[in-house]
Amino acid sequence: MRTLLFLILLSSCLQHEVAGVAIIWNSKDPPRATLGEAEDPSEFYLHEGHKCRKCSPGYRVNRHCTSDTETTCQPCNKDTYSKHLNPLLKCFSCKTCRPLDEVELQPCTTTSDTECACKNGTFCLPSFPCETCHKCTPRCPEGEQMVQPCTPISNIVCAPYTTSPPPPTGGSHGVIVGTLLGLLLLVLVVAGISWKRGCCNGAKARRVTAVLWRSKTLQCLQRNCSQGHHEEVDNLRNMHCESQPPLQTCAHPSPRSLEATPLQAADPPEEESHVCAAEGRRNLIPVNGKDPIEALRESFYTFIKEVPPKDWLRYMRTLGLGEIDIYAAEQSSKNLYEQHFQMLQTWLNQRGKDASLETLLETLRSIDLKGVEDKVRECLIKKNLYVYEDSVLP
Repeated sequence: MRTLLFLILLSSCLQHEVAGVAIIWNSKDPPRATLGEAEDPSEFYLHEGHKCRKCSPGYRVNRHCTSDTETTCQPCNKDTYSKHLNPLLKCFSCKTCRPLDEVELQPCTTTSDTECACKNGTFCLPSFPCETCHKCTPRCPEGEQMVQPCTPISNIVCAPYTTSPPPPTGGSHGVIVGTLLGLLLLVLVVAGISWKRGCCNGAKARRVTAVLWRSKTLQCLQRNCSQGHHEEVDNLRNMHCESQPPLQTCAHPSPRSLEATPLQAADPPEEESHVCAAEGRRNLIPVNGKDPIEALRESFYTFIKEVPPKDWLRYMRTLGLGEIDIYAAEQSSKNLYEQHFQMLQTWLNQRGKDASLETLLETLRSIDLKGVEDKVRECLIKKNLYVYEDSVLP
């Protein structure tokens, strides 16, 4: 009897185990070998609830997809390009190399922008927006030797001599030494003649003239009253900027940091600062009748430097830039400065003749960035790009 009960229980357990295996096997989902698994999400974008395929590089969207149609793409027009897969209705405008200090390495194609480089003897650091190419340093300081020549993207690199520098020999060195000795002898002769003729009064007059000239020059440098002096101050500022981190806002160098500069521009007195603050709402116009669109484009770098990165996207949306335009600018480059410049360039292309400096400034005020607006005005005037309208003589 016990044996029979044992066999019955054993048979029942085996049936449950077999049934359990069947349930597990029957409950297994069928394989999902669908086409969707092979799709790359980065190849699509959403438009009005539809999943549309992006256009290839060199093309732009002509008509968005619908429930029944695919995206219709069209090749980029002449002098425009698109580098990546994109959902854009317009291609990017090709860059034009500056004729004064740049040469064209690669012309623009439908899939790549124009490639420009600084001319020989000049350079521009790749970590900063290339507003202008800087002249290469002609030689290393005393006690150092050149270990790398100047290139279009870097200045010369100097390092201390590992051994004593070779003594000057004949040839060109002898000519230089002879020339210097001749000049020294000439100076001594002229000095002796002047002393005999009683040049004390003349020397005193020349010193007074030099002091007055220096004073006037410093005032010019402070107020940017001429293009030549402005370029000198701008070069000093750019040299100072190159030593700063990429995202740090760089103002004009302080007098302490430029003690070695022969014509040092001192900080403006407090009275002028108050005047600048009071002039904050006066209209600005390009200097010397410069083309307004060109001046506006050159001002973009000042806005990029002064507007805090945390407020940038809010600033762009307030200007009316769409999310697709912002996305396209972010995909166009890994450099934050270039992304921001592309956003402003897209805004300029969309607004056309309606784009103006006052629109950019008023938008800063509307998002409670009045302090940034005042700083931008000050910088644009110091860079000799704009002047106040009522300060121009009729």
